[in-house]
Amino acid sequence: DAHSSPEAQLNSANILKYLRDGLSLTPVSHSKPNQKQALPLLICVEGSSGLVDTTLLSSFPEKKIKEEVASEFLKEGKITGEEYFAIIQDEKAPAVNIYGVEDKRAYEKNLKAFDQGLSSGESLRNYFQKVQEEINPLKARLYNKRLKDLESKIEAYQKKRISLSQYCQYLHRLLDVDAGAVLSSCPNEGRNAEAALLGRPKKQSARPALSRVNSGATKGAQGTRESLSPTRLKYPNFELFVEASKIEKKIDFSRVDSERSKYIKELSKKLTNDELSDLLIMS
Repeated sequence: DAHSSPEAQLNSANILKYLRDGLSLTPVSHSKPNQKQALPLLICVEGSSGLVDTTLLSSFPEKKIKEEVASEFLKEGKITGEEYFAIIQDEKAPAVNIYGVEDKRAYEKNLKAFDQGLSSGESLRNYFQKVQEEINPLKARLYNKRLKDLESKIEAYQKKRISLSQYCQYLHRLLDVDAGAVLSSCPNEGRNAEAALLGRPKKQSARPALSRVNSGATKGAQGTRESLSPTRLKYPNFELFVEASKIEKKIDFSRVDSERSKYIKELSKKLTNDELSDLLIMS
């Protein structure tokens, strides 16, 4: 999970609540057939060793104040979602035990190595900055326009000036530049792409480009496998992500929640109470 994200930690707490509620309805083997008994919940966590004691806060008698303090500590990153869950839960709820599963000696050794890396980070950053300053003039002289554009997009993504979907759509478009001039659907595809990006003339294949041969077969709503180059076929999930990001642009998010509520209302007429309860938890 994201340790520094209050939202992620709160989601962890909500997941644990969902699991706890499920356990509280589970029959214990030694209980009577129709008797429900709450089971204790053991939560094993990283970054700790041994029992994680939350009683200092969880035993506080004023529930509202306890929840407010725990919420503030969660926002400040002083406690985790697991600890927050254990602190604010009702006294009648099943017992919660949090246990750290780290080997203390190995953990402290790795933590020390991490701290040493941080302390030397500044000098390394200065060194690589100087190397970068030496390389940049060479790029200006040796890179062709396409490589300069690619470098610019990589930097824009790394510095979060463009989103992941914008970056991936740009990479996706590289496959279509000049109707196959950069990437041709032929056995020499990889070498042709490299040659085009570096500005070198590529060897012409004796075979006609597959895109021209299949021009009549590749027309369709979103295209077919026949319309994809071998490079794209290697990365089907990348292809799916790009298509999904294109569809996302067409979604009117201001209407999504309204339509979702109407859809749940329709379903509520057909679902059992248990099914409806599960649906509301997931939504």
